[in-house]
Order: sequence, then structure tokens, then C-alpha cells
Amino acid sequence: MKNILRVLCICPVILVLFISLTGCSTVKYTGRTQAMLINAIDEKDFSRKTWTKFRNNNRESNISQYKQALDRVGKKLSAVADTPHLKWEFIVFESSQPCAFCLPDAKVAVSTELFKYVQNDTDLASIIAHEIGHSLAHHGGERMSEWLLTGEFDLEAIKSSSQADPKLFQAFGVAAIPDKLMPYHLILEKEADYISLLLLAKAGYSPNEAIKFWDKMGAQSYRNLNKSYFATHPYVNTRLSEMRRKMAEFQALYSLAKIKQDKGETYSSAMRNPPVFAARKPMLNIKNNPQQTEGDLLNTAHKALLNNDSESLKNAIAKAHFATQQNPNDPKAWMVYGKILAMVNNSMEVTMMMEGVFNKVIELEPKNFEARRYLADSLYNFDLFDAAIKELEMIMTAGQYLDAKSIILLNICYVRDEQSKRGIKFFKSLAEKHPENDGIKIQLAVLAHHIGDKRLAMSELRKIVNRPGPTTNIKILAGKLMFMNQERR
Repeated sequence: MKNILRVLCICPVILVLFISLTGCSTVKYTGRTQAMLINAIDEKDFSRKTWTKFRNNNRESNISQYKQALDRVGKKLSAVADTPHLKWEFIVFESSQPCAFCLPDAKVAVSTELFKYVQNDTDLASIIAHEIGHSLAHHGGERMSEWLLTGEFDLEAIKSSSQADPKLFQAFGVAAIPDKLMPYHLILEKEADYISLLLLAKAGYSPNEAIKFWDKMGAQSYRNLNKSYFATHPYVNTRLSEMRRKMAEFQALYSLAKIKQDKGETYSSAMRNPPVFAARKPMLNIKNNPQQTEGDLLNTAHKALLNNDSESLKNAIAKAHFATQQNPNDPKAWMVYGKILAMVNNSMEVTMMMEGVFNKVIELEPKNFEARRYLADSLYNFDLFDAAIKELEMIMTAGQYLDAKSIILLNICYVRDEQSKRGIKFFKSLAEKHPENDGIKIQLAVLAHHIGDKRLAMSELRKIVNRPGPTTNIKILAGKLMFMNQERR
């Protein structure tokens, strides 16, 4: 529901931003700077809780062929992962869903169903290395950090609990609740791809064979979007060009590997290929023209989502889609359809649909700022930061969506697109128009701190502490930020 609940309490959100100023880290393999608000101790504790709960709730498989293959491949990959301080563990668990994940403390799990999609060791290694890539880059912690920024993650409550919160399963991509899994952001998927091919090449698995496997997986993803692994990796074809572009680097590492595995062992009939799946049935399956109002459809979809009622949710989506076909020039019909898609938003395919729907609304109503706000979310998910910035700047210039979450999203886009100076200029102008909005000044101070302009950061923070309006908590936060930005002698 993150795309619907726009208005969040500003105090806890900007409090997290104070932490974020001191919580940057660098991804070892790529050099990318990431805002990391989860420390190593908490990450290890979260991983332990998640693994314990997962093992308690899932049955380990006794299929020896699967276990032997995973152990064989896992040992080769862990040997080149440069993690001597970690004790690796690999299990195969029973599930009718194709699933795989790797936790930060080197716990790897693969479902029995996923083995039906692999034909040899390199195929299996490609999947495991990708999940290890997410773990080595601490993408789970980065996802939690982003949730902290948007108020969707209660760090203290989760730390104090003896059990693994469902949010941890979502953050680490653990397949305990397949319908609740969310894809990593595209920039993180590309990073996991890169790391995985480095590991594969070092371990002696052919990068070319790995690319061929992902090409096959891309075709499968569009046939099996209801399957958990494919639901969170449906856009692999958009990443293949990135992998191929860096092939020379991977081939160079492969040439240095002591033992060339090539495809590795080819599996027997026990590891059968999946049956040929029929093309997905059209989502639309309505006999009569639905007579539900827009509010009814949104409420139905919302309730279905909360109750994990996939059939009711699909029906609501189908009715909303049907309404747009019956009324193609009605922006309200398109808006309802887009909002329901935004509730789901569990794959890049859905994000692409959202982008098209909200662009249609804007085509019909250019000043529909709500549609532009939703569109900005879609653009951000596709790493189209500059385009997202333009939408958000247009919205905020009109005085709309000046809430904490929208302002923070704009700030993140400026930083990720390396446009901090542009952000400072825009936030300065915005702060002059809305002097009572301390969230804007906080973000301006954050950007100023980011580029090393402590004088500007201090100037904006003084405006907060010196005016009568702010709450005590915001003044305390501003004071802490001032301490961080003061000149040291």
C-alpha cells in the first residue's frame, strides 16, 4: 500500500534522515555508494531470526540428487566469495514454487521446484550466484534502509522481537510468503547480476553458458508470472544487454580459473525440465459489464490485498481494466485501474503497466498531479531518475504533494542521478514558497551536507530552530544536524 498511503508523519521520517547522514557504505564489488541504516550487528541478528523461522516453517527435501548438486555448486561459489569469516550452509526445501535466496550470514536455500528449471551445474550456479550477489551487496539492508526512510519499517520493534518479522522475509527475498515477495529495484538486480557473473567466472563456470540460461529464464518468466521466482525476476531480458556488455571482463576472469567447469554436471531425468506451459490466460474474464463504482472497486481491491485474496484481487483488476476499454477517454476509469495496479506493484511488468496507465491519464488530463505522482514512482522503479525528477518538480512547483515521502523520494532521485546541485537550487526555491514546511529545509540541509556545503546546511537548519512553528522533536533533530555540520577547529 506504499503508493496509496502518501501522507506520513514527518517527525519519524526525518529523524531517520539524521541517521542516514552517517550511514553510507560502499558496495565492495561495484563501488556504488549506498545509504545503509542497518548496522552489521542488527543485520546478523535479523538474518539469524529469519533463518530460524524459515527452517521451522519449511521441510527440508530428502532428494539426494538435489542436495548433492546444491552442495557441489555451493561449495565452489562460496570458495570464491571472499568470506572466510562466514560458515556457509546450503539446504533444499520442499515447495511447489520455484524459489531461492541467500541470507547475509551465508545461509542459502533453494526449493525443489526450482530444480525443474535447471539442466546442469552452471544453470543452478547462475541462480545461486545471483542470490549470493544480493547478499554480498547487502541489498536486504539497503531495502530496509529505504523502508526506514519512508516510515514502513519499525526498526526498534523488530529488533526487540524474538521472532522474525514478515518484513525481514520481504527484505531478504525469502520465499516464505510467495505472494508477498517484492522484486528488488532494477539497479540492485543489475548489481546482483554483475557480482554473480564475477563469482561464476572465478569458480570456473562459463559466463556464456550463464547468459544462455538467463535468456531461457527470461522466456519462462513471461509464462509463469504467478510463480514466485518469476514474479520477482520477470524483467531479466532487459538486463541481458548489461551482462553481455561486460562479457570481456567475465571471460578474462574465467580464463584465469584453475578448473574450467564449463556447464558442469548435466542432470539426469530426476531433474526433469518443466512441462511446457500454456500462454497465460487473459486477465480479463468478465461476463457482464461491471456496475461497481470507482470507490467500490478500490475498496474491493484493498480488502482483497489485506486478506491475501488473490482471486478477488484479480477480479477487481479485470473489472477496472474492462472499465477503461468501455470508456477509453474517461481519465477517472484509467485512474482507478492505475491505483489498483499500484496496490499490487509486485513486478516490473506491473510497473510497466502502471506507467502506461498513468501516462494515459496525463494525456487526457495534463494537470492531473495525482497521476503524475504515481508516474514518478514508476519512473523511479525503472531507474529513470531524471524523468522522475521532472515529474516531481512539476508537481511541487504547483504546490502539490509536499509531504515527507514525496520530498524524500525527490531527494533520493537527485542523489542517485548525481544532480545534487540541481536539487539544492530547486529546494531553495521551494523553501522560499513554503517557509512553514520544515521537511523541505531538512532535505536541503541533507543535500548541502552531501556535497560538503556546511554553511548552507547550517543556514537552513537555523531557520528551523529559530522560527516558532516547529515541534520540539524537529528542533532537536535540527540541532543534531547542526552539530554534525559545524566547523571543527
